Amino acid sequence: MINEQRTRMMTKLALYESKRGKKELQITRYAPGDYVTAHMLWSFVCGTIAFVIVLVLWVLYNIESLLIELFSMDIMHLAINVLLVYIIFMGLYLGMCYVYISYRYGRYKKRVNKFLLGLKELYRQYVQSDN
Repeated sequence: MINEQRTRMMTKLALYESKRGKKELQITRYAPGDYVTAHMLWSFVCGTIAFVIVLVLWVLYNIESLLIELFSMDIMHLAINVLLVYIIFMGLYLGMCYVYISYRYGRYKKRVNKFLLGLKELYRQYVQSDN
């Protein structure tokens, strides 16, 4: 005889595993520190590329005034200012990325733990019905 409760539980677990579960089960195989570190490195690369793109756009927008002041401007002062803006930008960007990545890992871990508890409960029901 078909147990409706087990059938519902199996369907619910199978839906999770086929949709969200693929990605979340794969992500939670990593240790939290490894997952966050890998994504922070990728965020550093992306943030640097974004900063360079914005810097190039700013230079192109202000090309006329930069060319006029080229011989009278202090290049070292300009480089220090750009470096300071880069450090501030990357600090803020990486801080936001860290918070988001840690939150996402924790959320996925909770969902996977709930899924695993459902599997354990399903197994327990099968063991009880066999006895």
